[in-house]
Amino acid sequence: MVVFDAHCHVGKWGTWDIMGKYVTPFPYEYSEFPEFMEHYMNRYKPEYAVIVPHYLPDRFRTFELNHVVMDFVRKDERLIGGLWVNPSPDVYSISLEVLESYPIPRIKVIKMSPDAWSNNLSPDPRTWDERTRSFMDSVIDIAIKYHLVVHFHTGVNRSDPTNYQHFMELYGNSGAAIQFVHMGNLAGGHFKFIPMFIEWLKLGYNAYCDISLSRGFGPRWLISEMHRSNLSLERILFASDEPWGDYPSEIAKIQNLRISENEMHNILFQNAFNLYIN
Repeated sequence: MVVFDAHCHVGKWGTWDIMGKYVTPFPYEYSEFPEFMEHYMNRYKPEYAVIVPHYLPDRFRTFELNHVVMDFVRKDERLIGGLWVNPSPDVYSISLEVLESYPIPRIKVIKMSPDAWSNNLSPDPRTWDERTRSFMDSVIDIAIKYHLVVHFHTGVNRSDPTNYQHFMELYGNSGAAIQFVHMGNLAGGHFKFIPMFIEWLKLGYNAYCDISLSRGFGPRWLISEMHRSNLSLERILFASDEPWGDYPSEIAKIQNLRISENEMHNILFQNAFNLYIN
């Protein structure tokens, strides 16, 4: 079995005060390359992996982890990197510097999570001012020019799947590849995301999703709907979301799907290979 992990996280998350409690969620972290090799690459043996930074409660410190990503991808050709950007006003200039640094060898992703955005910003263009619109235009233009993939977190609040509907109406036909991480994440998120995703594919949008941290019924329902709509499964990617997710559990989620061996191989490996390597 060959596996292409379409997103996992590196860098030190550490300890943070979350709602008055100090939280240290990871007994091991991928903050140093030898540690990452021991606890992830040598343990799970993916053929390739896309690595992106943790996003931290401190918006400024998250950008420091971009350097960890760039360091790791230089040391192992199996790794593909993504850099963090954020359109929030307080880190806007830093994010522009990141965007202006492309192209970078083996860096093929622009990573964003609306959960980390400030003010009332969301992926919905109706929440943007002119500067945010300009930033998003730049993200899409750079992704097209350098054949990058834009990663968007999906979940609740700002990352609610419904906030992406108008975004996709604006950019879905641009040609930029957009990977929606977690396919909605929660049960309610799947209820919203899956019907929209099917419609986006029918409209020809260049959209992908990965199954990391999805509920058990989510991938089964998604695949059933895609079969019913005569859509191939080439837009579904395996991802572990390590260390937030559990690699073996995410593998088992795919292995337990009632699909053909070829479809399983495509989800576990070939779809991501075609997107990131071919």
